Formats: sequence, C-alpha cells, structure tokens
Amino acid sequence: MRYTKYKWMMWLVLLCFSCVNEEQRAVLSDEPGKVRMNMSISTRATYDPEVLNENETRINRLRLYVFDGSTLDKMYYWSDLNINNGVYVTPTFLVKAATGKTFYAIVNEPTDMDTRALLEAVDHPDDLAEIQYRRRDIMDSYWSPNIIGYYNDYCLPMYGELTGVDALEGTTQTINLQVDRAVARVDVYMRREIGQDENYWENRLYIEELGVDRISDIGFISPVRVPDNRYDNIYFMDRKEIREEIYSDDKGELLYSFYVPEMECIYDKLSLDFHYRYETGYDGRAWVELGGYDPYIGYPYGEILEKIERNHVYKLFCRFTQKTAKFELNLTVCPWEYLPPQAEEVKGEVKMTNCYMVAPGGRVDIPTENVYKIWAQQVEFGNIPIPDGDVMAELVWQDEQGVIADGGIAVVNASERERAYLQVRTAKEGNAVVAMKVNGEIYWSWHIWCTDYEPNVTEGQKFFNNLVWMDRNLGAMTNEYTIDGGVKGLLYEWGRKDPFPSAENWTDKEKTLYTENSITNVRFKVAELENLVESVREPLTYITNEQSWGDWYTNSVSLMNYSLWLPNNKTIFDPCPIGWRVPPGNQPWKGLLAGSTETTQGIIHPEAGYYPFSNKRSPQAGRLLVGLSHWASVASVDSSYPLGGYGYSWGQEWQPFWRADGRSIRCVKE
Repeated sequence: MRYTKYKWMMWLVLLCFSCVNEEQRAVLSDEPGKVRMNMSISTRATYDPEVLNENETRINRLRLYVFDGSTLDKMYYWSDLNINNGVYVTPTFLVKAATGKTFYAIVNEPTDMDTRALLEAVDHPDDLAEIQYRRRDIMDSYWSPNIIGYYNDYCLPMYGELTGVDALEGTTQTINLQVDRAVARVDVYMRREIGQDENYWENRLYIEELGVDRISDIGFISPVRVPDNRYDNIYFMDRKEIREEIYSDDKGELLYSFYVPEMECIYDKLSLDFHYRYETGYDGRAWVELGGYDPYIGYPYGEILEKIERNHVYKLFCRFTQKTAKFELNLTVCPWEYLPPQAEEVKGEVKMTNCYMVAPGGRVDIPTENVYKIWAQQVEFGNIPIPDGDVMAELVWQDEQGVIADGGIAVVNASERERAYLQVRTAKEGNAVVAMKVNGEIYWSWHIWCTDYEPNVTEGQKFFNNLVWMDRNLGAMTNEYTIDGGVKGLLYEWGRKDPFPSAENWTDKEKTLYTENSITNVRFKVAELENLVESVREPLTYITNEQSWGDWYTNSVSLMNYSLWLPNNKTIFDPCPIGWRVPPGNQPWKGLLAGSTETTQGIIHPEAGYYPFSNKRSPQAGRLLVGLSHWASVASVDSSYPLGGYGYSWGQEWQPFWRADGRSIRCVKE
C-alpha cells in the first residue's frame, strides 16, 4: 500500500460504505458514455468432497475493481451473489466505455475493520498487492485446523484478474472471470507397513498429535507478494489411528488436511512432528521436513520443495515402517483438483453427434455443452477442461464453394461457455467441416453433410444381414454412379471422427478444398507417441504410420486404443449422424462380395445396393488409391477388419488392415 494515504481517510471511507453498497444495488439506467455489464465467476467446483468441498468453492463476498490503466473507474461490493450451475453471477453494473479495461476480483476478503478500510481506499492496482489475510480468518476456530471432521461453514480467500476487456458503448456485456484460491492445501495420508513382528506391531498404532512448525500465519490475497513471516505453528490434538496398508501401493488414509498461505521454503523447511503411540502404551516421535537445501551440509536434505504455491494441493504419503519406527515420505504436488462447473450434473455416458445432415438452404444449431464435458471428463484428453474464453467458429473446409452460405457460420451465446452453440446455414449440396474454437484452439469439429437424402425413411434404407443400412456411403451425394463421382462419399481413419475427401471425380488426384476466402489441402503428419488430442485440434491433418501395426493413434503398440469405435455402443468418436453408427460385429458384410455383380466403377448387391470404388488412403503416406474399402467398428490387437475389394477381382470379404488406412463408411441404424 502506498502509505501516503492517511488512516483517518480510510475510516472516513468506511463510514460511507453501507450507502455506497446500496447505491450499487439500485436499478441501473443507461447513461451516456457508460456500459452495462455483469460478470460470471467460476471457482472451478465439483462439489465432490473427495476433491473440493463446498467450503472451498463458496463465494460469500466479492469486491470488484475496474481500472482504465492505473486509473480506478469503479469499485463494487456484493455479499449475496446468485449462483447458477456452480457459477456465481453479479448484478448488472455500469462502467465507463473504454478499451483495454482491467478487472480485479477480491473474493471472500477478511472482515476486520482495518483490512476493510484498506480495500475501500484502493485507487491504484499496486495497492491490491498489500492486502493480507490470516489463517485464522479462514475457519471459525484457530484451534481446529483439520478440515477433516470440521463441519462449520467457511470461505477461502480467492483472487482473479481479467485484462484487455473492451467496454463498447451501447452494449450490455457478460464477461467471464475465473478466480484462484490464495491458499494451498496440505493433505497427509498415513498407513503402516503390512505385517507383524515382536516389536509392538501386533498392537494398534495411533498418532496422538501432529505439530506443523515454521509455517506462515499470514498470506497475501494477490499473487504478487509472498509473506516473510514463516515462524508460526499449528497443532492437531485429535487422536488418529494408523491402519495397516492393504497392499504395497496402498496410499493409506487421509488423516489430516489443512490450509497454508503461499510461502517460500527452500532455505527454511516446513517441519511436521508426529507423536505416535502403540495401544500398549509405548510411544515415540517422528519428523518429516519439507524444504530445500541444508546450508550446513551443502546438499539436498529431505523432500525438495522450493515453494508452497497457492491453488495447489500437496499430498504427503507417509508410511510407518516396521522395526525402525520411522516414516517414509512421498510427496505429490498438483494443481487444486477440479472439474469445471458445467460437469457437475453429468451422469453416465456423454453423447456426441459428429455429423449433421442439413438440406441445402437449411440451418442447424450445434450445442457446445458436450464438448466441455468431454474435455473435462475423458481420460483420453487428460481431464483438462477447456479454458475460459469466448466460443468462436471456423469453416475448416468445404468440398465445393458455397456449401456453407456466405456468412453462414455464427456463434450464439459466445461468452457463456457450455451454453453457447454454433449456428450453421447451408446453401448447396456438398460436405463441410466446421470447428469450435476457444482462444484460437480447435476443441471439436463437426461434419456438415449437406444433402436432401433422408435415411430415416424406408426408401433411403437397405436391409442386409439383419441390419438396416444407409443406401450410400457417408458423405455421398447420391446412391448411383455419376460422372462427377458424387456417389463415393468421404474417407476416415479407423477410430477418427473427422472425414477426409476422396479423390477428384474417378481419378486418384487430391480434390480442391475451400475455406471461407481461399483454398486449402489435406495435411500429412507421421504418428507420434500420442496423437488423439492433435487429431481433434487438427481435423484436416492425416496422421500416417509406416510401422508394422500402422496406427494413427500412436506409434507404440502398448498404447493402442481399441475402444475409439465399439461393436455394441456408439462412442463419442463415431462419425455417423444421430441414430446411425459404424457397422458392428465381426462380419456385417458376410456374403456381399460373393453375391455381388460387377457394375460401373464398383459392385452391386441385390439387397445391400451399390458399393462404388470410392478410393482409399494409404497408411504410409495418405496417398489416394483406387479400391472398394469400408470400415467396421471392430479392432484387434494389431489391425481392424474392413470390407475390401480391388479392381474387379474380389478379395477376402473380411481381412485385416492398418488403422491409418483411409476408408469409406456405410452407416447402420442404431
């Protein structure tokens, strides 16, 4: 704080606090040069007590500063925000119209009068760096520091910043802000080694008390400063039994969990002192130190920990070993575990439609809700939620100019995360891929199959091998031979949701693709260790593999994924429209080749219909080749099993192929 401010001025400001607050809650009217805004604030909550308890996600009070550069525009304070699906929403407020505004949020500030006076007196961003809290501000009782078994409500101090906001006159804007906890959490897991011996091991073992020394009592709400005071301590007096581990990798039971401010500890180690006692009465002490280097011995001593960082969880896994009566320690540090608010109500399997059939001149609205759920929940995506940011849309490619109408892609509710949706208008027949982007990154894309074909009527279906089939390939414009090759449809790598174009007409040459203002081409890349996220981020990149197993998903046999498509369930990577899926079973085409007759550029079966030579792409380079080849959903250890036929000499009707092959899909009804 710049101490040129006089304390009597702070108290004077406090006297006016209540009336200022009431004025801010009044209905706002439009004013020249002012912009109406409201803010949605996420604490990244799951309400899963194993991850975040309700106290750790609660906003009890919010103070919001709006700055133009270093000049304070407005300061607002609320203590009863509305909450919607885990996101807190402010009332509408006014700010001065300007570009590049900065918002600072102080969440759950201390309630003592001195701190309140400092907060009321802030008129420069540097002032926020001086705002402190004490550990005793967090919970009602300074002597009950263990979160486990603590049933009273409390709130954690949090802080957030949002820069570069343009407040445009004449608009009402909703902005999103994510706040981080200004504390760290330490979780202490304990167990004792499996087995018994004569040295008291057959008796129950208890921790009588735990002392944590050289810990800071104060913290700063803003991340700019780290406290110098680190000589306080806390004590846990509650008795806890240490259970025997169930197996050698058992992490034990969570016995203690407490909050600490952000603090340096490379030279001043944090010490945990355990007082243990056997049921027979024998007792002793064990110590654990967390920190950096011992200046006297000149090399690392104990667990290396240079800094305890805010918004992180420090998990200490302590194992009480036999005979030696000591603790072994493993330390895990991770960001505060969370899922984003929109994932709270997810129950069971998340569904995803990757292809939308739209008539020429039609429109489709594509929701983004499941994209947010997938990134937050799916292990394949690292359970890493999509960051805050407005949803944007992009035309990745179209196989004819004008498939998507001019200006035909828009985003509705762009700033509302999972409540946003893409609105796509078509103009003429063809195929297109449109993508959802946040902060410049693609997070999902959809195939727009612009056609008058209606597969859900009997006339648009084929009945073969006890399955209901579409009468054409996925992405085809017709079910009959035409000179332009419109019957061929699109090509897919096994397990990928996004299509690639077939060849131009009936040649083996690449087809020209179009973006909104230019042309584009298929890109090629050799498979690396993990390629799933990249396949989603780059839907027009064909991933090749020259190794014997030929998988685009990975270049390691041990990491191959057999469940991208499944025989019994439609997965989130299935490329067929709603109500349809990749063919199941081991032999969905049994008898097709034997019962077919030669026709122009393909074969025809009396029940299954016309199967054209729709090209394929080679797994080694993605090069286009002539052939008849279709994917099914089944994968084995080193291959997948599609329909195959080349030239006019029919091969096996069921044979292994590499997953980096590009092949057609003939969807069947779910």
